[in-house]
Amino acid sequence: MNLKSLKKVKFTPYLHILVIIYIVIIFAWFKEARILATGEEGLLFYSPERIAAKFLSPWLDVGLGVSGPSFLPGATFFVYLIILDNFFTPWLSQAVIFLLLFIGGGVGMYLLAKELVSGKKHLWFIISLFYSFNLYSMVQVWNRFLTPTMFAWSFLPWFLLLFIKWFESGSFKWLIFWLISSLVFSNAFSISTLVITLWTPVLLWIVFKLIVDRQRFITYSTRTLIGIVLWLLTNIWWIYPFFSVGSTFFSEIFSWRDNFDTIMGVSNALRFWNYLVLYHDPAMAISGPWMTWYHLPITLLIAWLVFLIVILGITKSRRQKNFFYFLTLGFLALFVIKGTKPPLGVEFYGWLFKNIPQMGILRNPYEKFGITWLLPYSFFFGFGIDWVIRRFKKGGNYIATLFIVLTCGILVWPIWTGQAFTKDVRVVVPDYYEQANRLLNSKGGDGRLLMLPLIPGDAAKYTWGYGGIEASDFLFDKTSISRIFRNDLIDKKYWELYERFISKKKFSNILDETNVDYLVLRYDLDKASGASASSEVAKILDSNRDFEKIGEFDKIVVYEYLKKDKTNLVEASGTKVPEVSYSKTSATHYKVRIRNAETPFDLVFKTTFNTLWKAEINGQTLKQHSLAYGYANSWRVDKIGDYTINVIFAVWPWQ
Repeated sequence: MNLKSLKKVKFTPYLHILVIIYIVIIFAWFKEARILATGEEGLLFYSPERIAAKFLSPWLDVGLGVSGPSFLPGATFFVYLIILDNFFTPWLSQAVIFLLLFIGGGVGMYLLAKELVSGKKHLWFIISLFYSFNLYSMVQVWNRFLTPTMFAWSFLPWFLLLFIKWFESGSFKWLIFWLISSLVFSNAFSISTLVITLWTPVLLWIVFKLIVDRQRFITYSTRTLIGIVLWLLTNIWWIYPFFSVGSTFFSEIFSWRDNFDTIMGVSNALRFWNYLVLYHDPAMAISGPWMTWYHLPITLLIAWLVFLIVILGITKSRRQKNFFYFLTLGFLALFVIKGTKPPLGVEFYGWLFKNIPQMGILRNPYEKFGITWLLPYSFFFGFGIDWVIRRFKKGGNYIATLFIVLTCGILVWPIWTGQAFTKDVRVVVPDYYEQANRLLNSKGGDGRLLMLPLIPGDAAKYTWGYGGIEASDFLFDKTSISRIFRNDLIDKKYWELYERFISKKKFSNILDETNVDYLVLRYDLDKASGASASSEVAKILDSNRDFEKIGEFDKIVVYEYLKKDKTNLVEASGTKVPEVSYSKTSATHYKVRIRNAETPFDLVFKTTFNTLWKAEINGQTLKQHSLAYGYANSWRVDKIGDYTINVIFAVWPWQ
C-alpha cells in the first residue's frame, strides 16, 4: 500500500458506510446535548484550559500537590480540546473527539486488514466493523470511560500498520508518519499499561519477520533499531518524566503485594469463558447498567455464536499469509488477560510483580491489555464470516448478513441506542459553579479552597447527576482540598482535617498549615457521597468568627478564612525571619525573594514533600531538605542578606 492507494481507499463505499454508522452512533449518544462524565476522568471536557493548567505538568496543582507524570502524554489531547473549545460547546467538542476516534479506529482497522489479509474488500469491512462493535469495545473502551483507552483502541491499527510499512519498505516517509501518529495519539500512553498493549503486536511482528525471513535479518534489525530509537526520542518529553517521577509516584500508592492481591481479585471476578466471548460479568450483572439484557438466553447464545465464528475463522484461514502471526498474538494476549487463572497464572504474575515491580501496572490485564486480544479476535471473526460467504454461494451473503446483524447489532444494542452510557453519566454543570469561580478569581492570591462538606474518600455524587472522582479540580481555577489522593502524606493531613471537622474541634491551625483562604460549602452533594449534612456544616462556620460569608450562589456558599497571622504558600520560619516574596513561574518553578536575612531560618513550601523538589541559591542546592507540618517541604537556609531562591521540581525537560 502506497500513498496513492491510501488516497484511493478512503473513497470506497465500505468506508463511507463505516463513517455514516459512526455519525449515527454519535448522534444517539449526544442527542440530549450533555457532557458525558464519570469515573476517574471526571469532568474532563468541561473547561479544557483550566484542566490543562492543573494537570499538564509532572507536578499537579491539585489538593496539597502531587506528582503526576501519567497526564503528560495527554498534552496533544488537551490541545485538541482547547482548540475545539473556541468553536463549540463542551458537549459538542466531546462528540467531535469521539467521532474522530471512532473513524480512526474503524478506518485504521480497514487499512490494516487490507495490508495483512488477502481477500476482498468485504472481508476488510467485516473485520473493521466487528472491531468497532463488540462486547469488549462497548464495556471496556466506551462504558469504562477512560479516554486513554479510547485513544489506544483507535490508535492500535495505525500504530501497527505504519510500523509495518516502514519495516517492510524502509521508506522514511512511513517512519515519519508512524512517529507523527504517536504524537497525534499520545494520549493513549497516559495509562502506562497501554504502552505495552500497543507495542506487543509490533514487537511480535518484528520477532516473526526476523525468524521467517532470515535473509533480511540485518535489514530488519537495522530498521527496528532506527524505529525504536527515534520513537523514544520523539516521545522523550513524557517518557523521561514518567521514569524519573513515576517510580516514586506508583510506589507510594501500590506495593507488589497490593498489585498481586488486586489481580487475584480481578481474575476471580471473571470466568474463563468470559474472555472467550468478550463477556464481562461485573458490568453485565443483573444489577449493572443493562439489567437483565445480558442474562437472557438469546443474548448469551449470540455471544457464543461470536466465539464459534472465531473458531471457524481459525480453522478455515490457515492459508492466510499472516495466519500464524494472528494465532500467536491471540494465544499470547489470552495468556496475559486471563490473569492468575490456570495454567501458570499465579506463578507468572507472582514472579513478575515481585521481581519487576513496575509491571504491577498489569494488575487489571483484561481491561488494559484486552485490546491486544481484540485485534486477532476481529481478524478471525472476519475470516469466519468470509468462509460462510464463500461456502454457501447462493445463500452465503444472507447468512453472513444475519450473523453480522446478530453479533454487531443486537448483541451490542446499547451502543446503537445510546445506552452504552447510563443516564447519570450525561450531565449539565449548574451555572452557580462558574459564578462562584468568578468571585474567587476576583479575590486573587494563591490560597487554597477547602471544599465542604468533606467527603470520606475520593468519589462524590451530586444531585445534578454527576458521579465520579470529586469534581472541584474541574470546576474551580484555584487549587482545592477536597478528597484523598492515596498518597500517605496528603491523606494523613486530609484525614486529620476531616476528623477535626466532624468532631467539631478547632481546625484553623490546619487551614494555616495548608494555606487555605476560602471555604466553599456545597448543598448539592448527594447522600451517596457520605458527607456530613451541609446545614450542620453551615452552623459550624456561621458560629465561628474566623469565617466570613462573602457570596451565595444558589446551592453554593463561599466563606473567607480571616487569618490572624498572614500566611502564604511560601513562608519563612524561625526566631527572626526575613521578608519573603515569591512568584510562580510554573507548577514546577517558584522564585522566592529574600530580603534582610540576618540569621538562619527555615524556608517552608506548603506543597507535598517530594525529594525531587530542590531549593537553589545561585545554582547551589540547599542540602537540608525536611518535612514541615507533617506533609510539606522545608529547607534550612543559612545565607545572610538579600537574594533569590529558586524552588524547582527537578524533572527534565519540564523544570
